[in-house]
Amino acid sequence: MASDQLTLVLLAAFRAGTSAIISGIKILNETRDRIIVGIMDGKVMSIEHRRQLLNHDWIPLRLGLASVSLVLAIIIISLPYLANREIMKPGFSTVCYITALVPFCGFLNFLVFGISEWRFMKRELLRTAA
Repeated sequence: MASDQLTLVLLAAFRAGTSAIISGIKILNETRDRIIVGIMDGKVMSIEHRRQLLNHDWIPLRLGLASVSLVLAIIIISLPYLANREIMKPGFSTVCYITALVPFCGFLNFLVFGISEWRFMKRELLRTAA
């Protein structure tokens, strides 16, 4: 595959992945806020409903976003290995590795801060239930 084509693939993957992740973060934050505040569509939610949102919506969504981020990083890292070495422009590998840092850091963020947020929400649900 020509270097110019790989550059376009890199840009397309980065743009598509970033757009999907940003949309997912918006939904994730809205779900978190519903769980913490306990209000959805102007109605107070039960503790059980909030727990269901946490376990069946928020956790899978966070893990899904972490997975998408990791896959995006792997795709970007693999691009130099798909290139024809004779026509690959110098520095393309370096650009791919640096670009892959963004989704990889997102992956780590979703996992590390996800644990912190999960613990906070569990405490908040326990406090509210008491």
